[in-house]
Amino acid sequence: MMIVRLATALLFVTVLATGCAYYYRVTDTSSGQVYYTRDFAREPNNVRFKDARTGREMAIPTAQVQPISEDEYRVGVGR
Repeated sequence: MMIVRLATALLFVTVLATGCAYYYRVTDTSSGQVYYTRDFAREPNNVRFKDARTGREMAIPTAQVQPISEDEYRVGVGR
């Protein structure tokens, strides 16, 4: 029982330390253009997201989405 409590506490601390933030690099495979976002939605014919650099809503039919670190996101956005 003590091990279960310890494991649960360790998991909770790990989640707090890493946070719940997600960062993504979205690449338009037809043009090679790269965008950065914190959230996206897959739709039947495209990927929809808000570009972090411009604030514009985007919908790209040929997008590749990759999770990235916060540091990569900041460099890509220019912050």
